[in-house]
This record gives sequence, C-alpha cells and structure tokens, in this order.
Amino acid sequence: MSEKNSNFVLCFIWNNMAYKKEELKQLKTDFWNGFAEYCNTIPRLAQRKQKFMLYNTRLKGTELKFDVQRHEVSVVLEINHTDYERRIELFEHFKACRLLFEEAFDGLEVVYEPFYKLETGKEVCRIYVTSSKVDGASYCPSVLGGRAQEAEGGNLLDFHRRDDWQQFYQFMARNMMRLERIFNQAKQALE
Repeated sequence: MSEKNSNFVLCFIWNNMAYKKEELKQLKTDFWNGFAEYCNTIPRLAQRKQKFMLYNTRLKGTELKFDVQRHEVSVVLEINHTDYERRIELFEHFKACRLLFEEAFDGLEVVYEPFYKLETGKEVCRIYVTSSKVDGASYCPSVLGGRAQEAEGGNLLDFHRRDDWQQFYQFMARNMMRLERIFNQAKQALE
C-alpha cells in the first residue's frame, strides 16, 4: 500500500454531517451511556435490573425498540415473525387494541404500518410513535428529500446537539414504559 493510501481516513456522511468512524462510534456510545444514566434517575426504572423488555417480550416474533435518527426519535413495537400469516395475525391483534394505544399515548399520533421495510430489505410490521420536536410533545415526521424540515410550533430535535439528548431521553423512557404496559395488556389476550 502506498504512503498516500495509508493516510486515508474512513469517514461517514450521516445526514449531511461528516464523521470519522471513531467519532460517530463515540457519539453513539456517549448517547446510549447517557440514556442509561438518565434511566437510573427514574425510580421506576432504577430498581429494574433490565431497564426495558425490548427483545425479551416472551412473544415470538415481537420486539420493542428505540429508533433514533438525526432529527427524530421513535418508540416501536416491531412484529418480525418469520411466518407471514402469523406476523399479520399479530399485527391485526395489536391494531385491534387501538384504544389502548391512543389512551396511553395521549396527544401523540400512533402509526400502524403493516408493511414496513427495514434497511436490510426485510419486511416487518410496526406500530410506533415518533417525535421530532424539541418539546417532544407531538408527532412530526416532516421529512422531504432526506432533509428534515422545521416542525410547526417548535424546533427540531438534533441528535448531533448534545443539549437535545435530554429531550430524546425523556421521550424514549416515558413512551417505552407506556408501550410496555400496552404490550403486556394486549399480550394477555393472546395467551
């Protein structure tokens, strides 16, 4: 390898921001470590060994997830059962619990997507709430041409601004606890 090529530094473009591989890794590590610390300040979560159930739902083909993007954050119920018919059956069951979702996520729009394509190309079902506003109060997925637009009535969250992380954390913890409660109630009807 030539000396010229050995000086090459791998960079990633993440939503129009250039990061060295190490910088992006460190940013993400800092974010998730900060979220763990934030969760320890919430009495209800601090006493739990595992803060959230996430992949441990005890219902095959279902997972609860956080989806953090540059200008928005989502709390997601993902139904990824390998059997298509079972996946749709589970989705329809949870969708039938619409009132539970709407009451728990008071003021947030609950999105039901029976055919969501992951970056890997795999198709799953998703039910989720999203916020892109700094106040974390409303659903605002206004993305045009890959660039997030300013949300009406508030500033956009920005993962790159560490000052916004508290807003991400509040939205994530509050709404994942709600989603877990709904999930457990709806799951009981399946058992």
